[in-house]
Amino acid sequence: MRAEIIKQDGNEVTMKIFDELTEEDKSRYEINGRLFAVVELFDPDSITNEQRRHIYALLGDFEEYTGYTLESAESLFKVKFMHHEMLDELPSLATNQMTKTMASKFIEYLVIWFIQNEIP
Repeated sequence: MRAEIIKQDGNEVTMKIFDELTEEDKSRYEINGRLFAVVELFDPDSITNEQRRHIYALLGDFEEYTGYTLESAESLFKVKFMHHEMLDELPSLATNQMTKTMASKFIEYLVIWFIQNEIP
């Protein structure tokens, strides 16, 4: 759920919620009549939804051409990219886990690899 923190007064926070909290959501997550949340601050340098869509579109093209599943293709290229960039761990496409710069490098890596390996 996306929200903006409007005000903080000690340990109380007022938030503006951008996504609708449905009655189904409330009944699913309610504990003794209360709703709890984990608040993670958004990093403005985090991978964008558009970058994530580009990555998955490229992986989808690879899936279509080779027959690899999308999940297998994602794992394969994360490992290849990790070795290429000499990263200590597999990159994550989750929000706040990959920077915009790293996402751009990953997209560039995929495009170059596809060209070199004649993946349409």
